[in-house]
Amino acid sequence: MTTGPAHNLDSTSISRPIVLIGLVAAGKTTVGRLLAARLDLPFFDNDDALFRRTGGRARDIAERDGPAALHALEADALVAAVEAGTPAVVGAAAGAVLEPAAVAALRECLVVYLRVDPEVLVLRMQAEADDGHRPRVDVFAQYAERDRGYCELAAVVVDGASAPAEVVGRIIAALATPRPGVSRDG
Repeated sequence: MTTGPAHNLDSTSISRPIVLIGLVAAGKTTVGRLLAARLDLPFFDNDDALFRRTGGRARDIAERDGPAALHALEADALVAAVEAGTPAVVGAAAGAVLEPAAVAALRECLVVYLRVDPEVLVLRMQAEADDGHRPRVDVFAQYAERDRGYCELAAVVVDGASAPAEVVGRIIAALATPRPGVSRDG
Protein backbone atom coordinates (compact mmCIF):
# COMPACT_ATOMS: atom_id res chain seq x y z
CA MET A 1 0.00 0.00 0.00
CA THR A 2 1.27 3.43 -0.94
CA THR A 3 1.26 6.17 1.66
CA GLY A 4 2.44 9.74 2.01
CA PRO A 5 3.09 11.94 -1.00
CA ALA A 6 2.17 9.25 -3.52
CA HIS A 7 -1.49 9.99 -2.88
CA ASN A 8 -0.93 13.44 -4.37
CA LEU A 9 0.43 12.09 -7.65
CA ASP A 10 -2.13 12.01 -10.45
CA SER A 11 -2.45 12.96 -14.11
CA THR A 12 -2.48 16.68 -13.26
CA SER A 13 0.95 16.44 -11.60
CA ILE A 14 2.57 14.63 -14.55
CA SER A 15 3.79 17.02 -17.25
CA ARG A 16 5.63 14.66 -19.62
CA PRO A 17 5.61 11.02 -20.70
CA ILE A 18 6.58 8.32 -18.22
CA VAL A 19 8.54 5.70 -20.15
CA LEU A 20 9.03 2.23 -18.70
CA ILE A 21 12.21 0.50 -19.85
CA GLY A 22 13.58 -2.93 -19.10
CA LEU A 23 14.44 -6.26 -20.64
CA VAL A 24 11.97 -8.68 -22.17
CA ALA A 25 9.48 -9.96 -19.55
CA ALA A 26 10.36 -7.18 -17.08
CA GLY A 27 6.67 -6.23 -16.87
CA LYS A 28 6.63 -3.05 -18.94
CA THR A 29 3.19 -3.74 -20.45
CA THR A 30 1.57 -5.17 -17.32
CA VAL A 31 2.97 -2.51 -14.99
CA GLY A 32 2.45 0.19 -17.61
CA ARG A 33 -1.25 -0.52 -17.96
CA LEU A 34 -1.72 -0.52 -14.18
CA LEU A 35 0.33 2.66 -13.74
CA ALA A 36 -1.58 4.44 -16.51
CA ALA A 37 -4.92 3.44 -14.97
CA ARG A 38 -3.79 4.53 -11.52
CA LEU A 39 -2.64 7.93 -12.82
CA ASP A 40 -5.57 8.30 -15.26
CA LEU A 41 -3.22 8.59 -18.23
CA PRO A 42 -3.23 6.86 -21.63
CA PHE A 43 -0.97 3.85 -22.11
CA PHE A 44 1.07 3.26 -25.27
CA ASP A 45 2.77 -0.06 -25.87
CA ASN A 46 5.82 0.06 -28.15
CA ASP A 47 5.09 -3.46 -29.44
CA ASP A 48 1.57 -2.46 -30.51
CA ALA A 49 2.90 0.69 -32.17
CA LEU A 50 5.53 -1.36 -34.02
CA PHE A 51 2.84 -3.68 -35.36
CA ARG A 52 0.62 -0.77 -36.44
CA ARG A 53 3.55 0.90 -38.22
CA THR A 54 5.02 -2.18 -39.91
CA GLY A 55 2.35 -4.87 -39.92
CA GLY A 56 4.95 -7.21 -38.41
CA ARG A 57 5.72 -8.68 -35.02
CA ALA A 58 9.09 -8.12 -33.39
CA ARG A 59 10.20 -11.75 -33.76
CA ASP A 60 9.29 -11.82 -37.45
CA ILE A 61 11.16 -8.57 -38.14
CA ALA A 62 14.23 -9.75 -36.18
CA GLU A 63 14.32 -13.09 -38.01
CA ARG A 64 13.74 -11.53 -41.43
CA ASP A 65 15.80 -8.32 -41.21
CA GLY A 66 18.03 -8.82 -38.16
CA PRO A 67 18.10 -7.34 -34.65
CA ALA A 68 19.59 -3.99 -35.73
CA ALA A 69 16.71 -3.34 -38.13
CA LEU A 70 14.21 -4.33 -35.45
CA HIS A 71 15.77 -1.99 -32.89
CA ALA A 72 15.74 0.91 -35.37
CA LEU A 73 12.03 0.35 -36.12
CA GLU A 74 11.24 0.03 -32.41
CA ALA A 75 13.15 3.24 -31.71
CA ASP A 76 11.19 5.06 -34.44
CA ALA A 77 7.93 3.93 -32.83
CA LEU A 78 9.14 4.99 -29.37
CA VAL A 79 10.25 8.42 -30.56
CA ALA A 80 6.87 8.94 -32.25
CA ALA A 81 5.09 8.00 -29.02
CA VAL A 82 6.99 10.50 -26.86
CA GLU A 83 7.88 13.34 -29.23
CA ALA A 84 4.78 15.41 -28.47
CA GLY A 85 5.68 15.38 -24.77
CA THR A 86 2.08 14.65 -23.83
CA PRO A 87 1.62 13.04 -20.42
CA ALA A 88 1.16 9.30 -20.91
CA VAL A 89 2.71 6.02 -19.82
CA VAL A 90 4.77 4.31 -22.52
CA GLY A 91 6.06 0.74 -22.41
CA ALA A 92 9.28 0.83 -24.46
CA ALA A 93 10.66 -2.11 -26.40
CA ALA A 94 13.80 -3.46 -24.74
CA GLY A 95 16.02 -2.89 -27.76
CA ALA A 96 14.69 0.53 -28.69
CA VAL A 97 15.83 2.65 -25.77
CA LEU A 98 19.56 2.56 -26.41
CA GLU A 99 19.25 3.65 -30.06
CA PRO A 100 20.63 7.21 -30.44
CA ALA A 101 17.32 8.78 -31.54
CA ALA A 102 15.51 7.18 -28.61
CA VAL A 103 18.17 8.26 -26.11
CA ALA A 104 17.74 11.85 -27.28
CA ALA A 105 13.94 11.68 -27.07
CA LEU A 106 14.01 10.07 -23.63
CA ARG A 107 15.86 13.06 -22.18
CA GLU A 108 12.49 14.85 -22.18
CA CYS A 109 10.68 12.02 -20.39
CA LEU A 110 10.44 10.49 -16.92
CA VAL A 111 12.24 7.20 -17.51
CA VAL A 112 11.60 4.31 -15.13
CA TYR A 113 13.78 1.21 -15.35
CA LEU A 114 12.05 -1.99 -14.26
CA ARG A 115 15.18 -3.84 -13.20
CA VAL A 116 14.74 -7.61 -12.93
CA ASP A 117 17.42 -10.27 -12.48
CA PRO A 118 17.86 -12.43 -15.59
CA GLU A 119 16.99 -15.59 -13.63
CA VAL A 120 13.54 -14.14 -12.88
CA LEU A 121 13.07 -13.09 -16.50
CA VAL A 122 13.81 -16.63 -17.69
CA LEU A 123 11.27 -18.06 -15.25
CA ARG A 124 8.66 -15.53 -16.41
CA MET A 125 9.24 -16.41 -20.06
CA GLN A 126 9.03 -20.12 -19.31
CA ALA A 127 5.74 -19.62 -17.45
CA GLU A 128 4.09 -17.74 -20.33
CA ALA A 129 2.76 -19.28 -23.48
CA ASP A 130 4.85 -18.29 -26.51
CA ASP A 131 2.76 -15.70 -28.32
CA GLY A 132 5.14 -15.65 -31.29
CA HIS A 133 5.81 -11.96 -30.74
CA ARG A 134 8.91 -11.77 -28.57
CA PRO A 135 12.23 -12.32 -30.27
CA ARG A 136 14.25 -15.19 -28.89
CA VAL A 137 17.00 -13.65 -26.78
CA ASP A 138 19.67 -14.50 -24.25
CA VAL A 139 18.51 -12.38 -21.30
CA PHE A 140 21.76 -12.97 -19.41
CA ALA A 141 23.77 -11.47 -22.26
CA GLN A 142 21.30 -8.63 -22.72
CA TYR A 143 21.35 -7.82 -19.02
CA ALA A 144 25.14 -7.64 -19.10
CA GLU A 145 25.03 -5.42 -22.22
CA ARG A 146 22.16 -3.11 -21.29
CA ASP A 147 21.86 -2.77 -17.51
CA ARG A 148 24.36 0.06 -17.17
CA GLY A 149 22.86 2.00 -20.09
CA TYR A 150 19.35 1.55 -18.71
CA CYS A 151 20.48 2.80 -15.29
CA GLU A 152 22.06 5.86 -16.88
CA LEU A 153 18.86 6.69 -18.80
CA ALA A 154 16.51 6.20 -15.86
CA ALA A 155 15.34 8.85 -13.44
CA VAL A 156 13.94 6.02 -11.31
CA VAL A 157 15.08 2.41 -10.98
CA VAL A 158 12.71 -0.03 -9.31
CA ASP A 159 12.93 -3.73 -8.62
CA GLY A 160 10.45 -5.12 -11.14
CA ALA A 161 10.47 -8.65 -9.71
CA SER A 162 7.66 -7.93 -7.25
CA ALA A 163 3.93 -8.18 -7.90
CA PRO A 164 2.82 -5.60 -10.50
CA ALA A 165 0.68 -3.61 -8.05
CA GLU A 166 3.65 -3.34 -5.69
CA VAL A 167 5.90 -2.17 -8.52
CA VAL A 168 3.32 0.48 -9.45
CA GLY A 169 3.24 1.66 -5.84
CA ARG A 170 7.04 1.98 -5.82
CA ILE A 171 7.01 3.95 -9.06
CA ILE A 172 4.34 6.33 -7.81
CA ALA A 173 6.16 6.84 -4.53
CA ALA A 174 9.42 7.55 -6.37
CA LEU A 175 7.78 9.95 -8.82
CA ALA A 176 6.05 11.76 -5.96
CA THR A 177 9.35 12.56 -4.25
CA PRO A 178 10.55 16.15 -4.58
CA ARG A 179 13.54 15.09 -6.73
CA PRO A 180 12.44 12.21 -9.01
CA GLY A 181 15.57 12.65 -11.13
CA VAL A 182 17.66 11.02 -8.42
CA SER A 183 15.28 8.44 -6.96
CA ARG A 184 16.49 4.86 -6.80
CA ASP A 185 14.79 1.72 -5.47
CA GLY A 186 16.23 -1.79 -5.48
